[in-house]
Amino acid sequence: VLTETPVQRFLVFRVGADKKNRKASCILEDFRRPFKSVYYDYQDLDLDADCVRMMNEVEKDIVHQIVTSKLENDSILKRIYEAEGVKYSCVFLIYKSKDYMYYASAATSENIQEYSKLAKNRIELTRGKIKSIFEKHKV
Repeated sequence: VLTETPVQRFLVFRVGADKKNRKASCILEDFRRPFKSVYYDYQDLDLDADCVRMMNEVEKDIVHQIVTSKLENDSILKRIYEAEGVKYSCVFLIYKSKDYMYYASAATSENIQEYSKLAKNRIELTRGKIKSIFEKHKV
């Protein structure tokens, strides 16, 4: 994904299935310039109302497309993305177990409104590969 698309950072997160106390932690990352590692920064993150709404959509297998400039000003995600230089990302479900939901974020610093069809296909292939690993090992 990182070599064949505008995606510059790919993160996989785990969030608890308990909807009353949702915290997210990064469990996998891959990135290229201009991004840097955020793996250790993104452990046990409290989710604000916007993030919880997004998780509810993602849980229904809805791809959530995010244009940073269009996020609410008081959104945690907007503050994080602006500080990191993320202009666009898509967030989607990877796998859901009884205890956890695993989702991914494919982000770029490019000023785009949406990934191309080719990029979306590459992201979907990567999603499928990761999902099959989770299913195989019954995470």
